[in-house]
Amino acid sequence: MDLAETIAWYESQKNGLGIEFSLKFEAAARLLESNPHLYAKIYKEVHRNLITKFPYAIFYEILEEEKEVGIIAVMHTSRNPQIWQGRVKT
Repeated sequence: MDLAETIAWYESQKNGLGIEFSLKFEAAARLLESNPHLYAKIYKEVHRNLITKFPYAIFYEILEEEKEVGIIAVMHTSRNPQIWQGRVKT
């Protein structure tokens, strides 16, 4: 499920919940941009930031040369980690 589908699904569950998820995701993404080393590595060079109040996480790499964060996946925490691990460059 991609980010837009997740937002739509939450909105279908309760009016305003999709918007709340979107705002929590945006806040988490801004935090990563301003302080990418805040979260520990969990796999190779991949870091994980849990989205507040929701069972979702942002999996990302720090691209030092480009001076940016590369988001690998935004996924429900109960999903198989091989999904995002398969996206990691060796």
